[in-house]
Amino acid sequence: MSISKDEFKKLEANYLKQQIDDVLDAIENFKQNKKYKSLYLTAKNWLKKEEPRSEHTKFKAAWQ
Repeated sequence: MSISKDEFKKLEANYLKQQIDDVLDAIENFKQNKKYKSLYLTAKNWLKKEEPRSEHTKFKAAWQ
């Protein structure tokens, strides 16, 4: 799975780079990540659980 620069920029419009990086790492390390067809859409959905553009950088996993 990969994410394009344009897709990353779309995420950066609403979230901090650290939040995005944390979510992408969590998705890549998630055991069942092979069922996802789009890393961008998966990251976008997981980030919805985060506060947009906050200083809060700790990621709460989507499965928790």
